[in-house]
Amino acid sequence: PGPNSIDEYFGPSDRSPRVMGNLARLMNCGRLAGTGYVSILPVDQGIEHSAGASFAKNPIYFDGENIIRLAIEGGCNAVASTLGVLGSVARKYAHKIPFLMKINHNEITYAGNMFPAEYRGSALVALHGSWNRSLRTGYKIIRVPFRSGHPAAGYDAFVVGWMLGEQSRSVWGRPVDLPCRLLSYYRPRRSHMRLSRRALLGAAAFSSLLPRRLFSATPARLRIGLLLPYSGTYAALGHNITDAMKLAASEHGGKLGGREVEWVAVDDESDPAKAPANVNKLIAGEKVDILTGPVHSGVAMAMMQIVRQENVLTVVTNAGAQAVTGTLCAQHVFRTSFSNWQTSYPCADVMLKDGRKKAVLMFWNYSFGQESMAAFKEGYAKGGGTIVKEIAVPFPSTEFQANLSEIASLKPDAVFVFFAGAGAAKFVKDYADAGLRDKVALYGSGFLTEGVLAAQGAAAEGIKTTLHYADALDNPANRKFRESFKKATNREADVYAVAGYDTVHVLAQALEKVKGDTGARAELITALETVRIDSPRGRFRFSKTHNPVQDVYLREVKGGREVVVGVAMKEAEDPGAGCKMGK
Repeated sequence: PGPNSIDEYFGPSDRSPRVMGNLARLMNCGRLAGTGYVSILPVDQGIEHSAGASFAKNPIYFDGENIIRLAIEGGCNAVASTLGVLGSVARKYAHKIPFLMKINHNEITYAGNMFPAEYRGSALVALHGSWNRSLRTGYKIIRVPFRSGHPAAGYDAFVVGWMLGEQSRSVWGRPVDLPCRLLSYYRPRRSHMRLSRRALLGAAAFSSLLPRRLFSATPARLRIGLLLPYSGTYAALGHNITDAMKLAASEHGGKLGGREVEWVAVDDESDPAKAPANVNKLIAGEKVDILTGPVHSGVAMAMMQIVRQENVLTVVTNAGAQAVTGTLCAQHVFRTSFSNWQTSYPCADVMLKDGRKKAVLMFWNYSFGQESMAAFKEGYAKGGGTIVKEIAVPFPSTEFQANLSEIASLKPDAVFVFFAGAGAAKFVKDYADAGLRDKVALYGSGFLTEGVLAAQGAAAEGIKTTLHYADALDNPANRKFRESFKKATNREADVYAVAGYDTVHVLAQALEKVKGDTGARAELITALETVRIDSPRGRFRFSKTHNPVQDVYLREVKGGREVVVGVAMKEAEDPGAGCKMGK
């Protein structure tokens, strides 16, 4: 077992997307999230079980809510119990921990002499269709003690098969109709199944536990989830993306496709280990219509493992991980920022044209830094450059002095780096303090100076970077955006804010075409694929892998300002390695 267990064991099967999504939620919750192992608290609570004798020493567990709380406090992946226990607290806890419901065999599957032999067990199959329509209560998997008496049926035989994704509409060769919407207990009448008045009343009572949105074809508000860092090294980036998205929404009157926008924000803390729980909170708990974010590529990779199995529209607003629009690409996933390849590959040609043939690479050692270096090396080797040394710094460490001393001893022609945010501000100042600024030319992807140029001060003078945006771009959209952002936040806009701003304008165009109907998935995806916008970065469109096709600019710090020297790569299109969409 491991983080990729679902892909490895269930990916090659014919499991439905809904089943894959439920398995992902189950395996990515609690203290064992992402390990491939599960810890489930199963509690049968009811008077039929030895008259509740098992609870005699702990009477607090006669209260079903305490069972759920115990599972949460224990960090379990899920809690398994009866409809009475789970249903009574579904609204309060279903978004916090997956529910596994056990349906007793008494009247629904083991009907004894009440069912003619030919129909014994068939009532269970009616649940197959109804349960698929009722999953949004928070329940994930049913385990039914199945003792139908049929000679071909073993304990749990049919239900285990269905639980793992079988989609049969028949049992033992008999066709089964699946018309019902809500769960209830069935009592047979003669040779066919009917709902009694008592069963209908029971169904109505159960329906009161379901979220209201389940019964609404189109929610009144458009719920947009923000999976972004609001604390730690990348906090400023998360706030800029969020504020720019809200600014863009205000330019559309606070509505997209005619629906009022409701923001649901979660601090991802730039922690990949917490990503599964945070993504599940937004998708399963908050039931957002659209998921956006994150900043950190590691968080994005963990997020993609879940969203690929879900049907929620996802727009990546920063993370440049190649796999997002490469090996993990999906029809319902778009990116409005960049790929790591786009921001680093063009810089190799810039360095070579400057006559610098020997380089040292230095970077934060996580997926973004690793992929940025790989892209740079690809271009640098192609042009005849030589890499003298690669220095990987643990993220988010900002202790650079020993590494800078090593660079001084190596005497390369140039250094290419990846750092961002507060770490980039400190690195540039440390680089100058070590006496390297005037001896070894410093290059990087644009994140080295983006948003932190003021903090770097004179130490940043002469740094060259490549990025798909620059503050000084002279176009009407950029001038308007920067003025509006400064007025709204009293801060200067940056590339992170641009991605958030463009995300909302892209969604606005597409949602207008489907009149705000996020359920019209195929039409909405087509609308997004054909979007063309005049962004503050310049005009851009989506590639076949749903990554932006955009110009990458060469910027240089002169006199404390980021000056656009030229275009390092025109209409840069990420290779999208491993993505089969559009091929």
